[in-house]
Amino acid sequence: MLMLLKHMVFGIGNLPRILFGTGRLTDPAVRKAIVEGGVEYPVTVDVDLCMGCGLCSRICPMKCIEMKPLPEKIMLRENQYKDIYPEIESARCMFCFQCHDNCPVYTVHNKAAAIHPRGVRKTGIKAQDLFKADAGGATNA
Repeated sequence: MLMLLKHMVFGIGNLPRILFGTGRLTDPAVRKAIVEGGVEYPVTVDVDLCMGCGLCSRICPMKCIEMKPLPEKIMLRENQYKDIYPEIESARCMFCFQCHDNCPVYTVHNKAAAIHPRGVRKTGIKAQDLFKADAGGATNA
């Protein structure tokens, strides 16, 4: 009871902050960008590097990764094509990084993953190049 009374008396100072958002410091330029919808989200998928396997969408616990169709099929190697790519709905993502950690480009081919919720690093490598390196017995450095 004493603890409840203490929280009620001393916590009352936080009420305006909680209810009205006062006491928060945001840079005016950032605030303006947010209000005007000018915030740019990072690129979360390297479509060129993605193999289109769909593992990321199947493993996502939040089901925020949807596979989208490509305009045309891309041949990865003989009898294997890529016709879909992942798209992350950033607002639902909880940043567990399961998509990144299980991406075959990362786990099998030892390259930067084709998907990352906080933004991918463009490598310039295409998915087709991964299979060419495997067929020749050499790997890309």
